[in-house]
Amino acid sequence: PVPAAAPTLVCKTTVQVDDSSFTIELRPDWAPAGVERVLGMAKSGFFEQLPFFRMLPNFLVQFGISTSAEKQRHWQSQGNIRDDPRPAGVPFTDGILS
Repeated sequence: PVPAAAPTLVCKTTVQVDDSSFTIELRPDWAPAGVERVLGMAKSGFFEQLPFFRMLPNFLVQFGISTSAEKQRHWQSQGNIRDDPRPAGVPFTDGILS
């Protein structure tokens, strides 16, 4: 069973393949450090026009390298964030972003 749902922050993005879209839910109750970093990056515009650079059908999609050298350098200079502990009962299954 997945832990009880806390209020979630929802971000939406459109993938420009077949006019599809998907929703990413940011769960600070599952990954507070990760959510904090993603929100900071989103507020700074890091994800605007961010390309997907690797897609393996029915397996994974990778993104996160900005086409803006300035944006990329800024966030790399922030260093790594601490690992969030894996919340009990949260499965890493289809549809989970990590």
